[in-house]
Amino acid sequence: RFKVKICLLSYDGTPTTVFATDMSTGGLNITMHNLASQLSKRQFKQEVVVVCRMDRPRQSSTTSYQTMMLEAGSTQKLSRAELEKVLPEFVEKVAQYLTGNHMGIVHTCGSEAGIVMSILRKRGLTTPWVHANFATLAVRRVMVKGMTQAKALADEIGQRELACAHECDHILAASEVDKQETSDVFSVSLNKITTASPGVDKSIFRVHDDSSTREPSIISAGRMSKSKDFPFLLRTFRYVVDMLGEESTVKLCIIGGHRTERDAIGLPTIATELGITSRLTFLDGMSHSELAKHFRKAKVFAGVSIHETFGLLPVEARACGTPFVVRANSSYLATAENGYGGFFTDNNDEIAMADRIVQILNLSENEWQQMSKKATESALQYDWSTMAQVCSRVYRQLV
Repeated sequence: RFKVKICLLSYDGTPTTVFATDMSTGGLNITMHNLASQLSKRQFKQEVVVVCRMDRPRQSSTTSYQTMMLEAGSTQKLSRAELEKVLPEFVEKVAQYLTGNHMGIVHTCGSEAGIVMSILRKRGLTTPWVHANFATLAVRRVMVKGMTQAKALADEIGQRELACAHECDHILAASEVDKQETSDVFSVSLNKITTASPGVDKSIFRVHDDSSTREPSIISAGRMSKSKDFPFLLRTFRYVVDMLGEESTVKLCIIGGHRTERDAIGLPTIATELGITSRLTFLDGMSHSELAKHFRKAKVFAGVSIHETFGLLPVEARACGTPFVVRANSSYLATAENGYGGFFTDNNDEIAMADRIVQILNLSENEWQQMSKKATESALQYDWSTMAQVCSRVYRQLV
């Protein structure tokens, strides 16, 4: 029987509110938590899972896996400069832990954790190493304008992270799009990369039988960052109101981040200029259970990110029976089918997106129910247990 200790190493000290969750819980931490939980369930009981990370997860302490805190520095959220100062301390603590516990596999998640392993590899550490760089590659490309993809990433990520992709034994990509981009940018063979898509917690993101609580509203969620492009959504919503008429009761709800972050990217100001403030609700990041409740109140989920490495939020919304309208780019294209439970629209056309949203809002109850059913079906293939199975298979091959 296969048995190995797995160290899931995540150094997630930079500010993030991925997945529109609690302010200090990043998307990488959620990915690691769900993966660890699945690996340690009965079907994967051969593996002893240990999670080493900088900050303690916000989930219940009664987890089915062991959590270790290897702290570096006194603050949870670190700037790049602060991170560089505490990285040596973190490297030493990880080295001591791995040496003392004889890990069979190290699985890093995020670029900083990968840098830690790159340093330890240079010191002679031979433990098999799997690396996942979720939600960083393409997003970094988007943030740097006027440069080619490869040059922008090389300049932004730096040589240490490029080296990480070559020094690890295998890479996990969040989607087929992410897999191809990782290969292209880092010049890594596709044979070294396996797609392991994040999943939906179906005990939380699910459909309720009663659809009478659905309002003529649009919902969106995510980090308050440039790549999420919420100003595009506000302009789109202005067109929606114009198409439906001022007498309509249509509303828009955006979930994620907090007031300071929204102010920083100018959302309240844009809303005022567009005359949509009375129809608009901003909600801070929240727990998954609360997020699912809001998904189940809306008629349409709108995804407007410039680029998504995977794009879990629209998948979670679809699992709640909420039809989607998303921009036709990146992994959005790989995680849904145009016309089945929703629509893709031109990446740069706000009017086209508004038109599709209005089309869904104007469906009869029976027509909307049919589209809702297809939206739910399209999300069924994404499950955390599937990701765990893929990871387990990669672990076995490396051992």
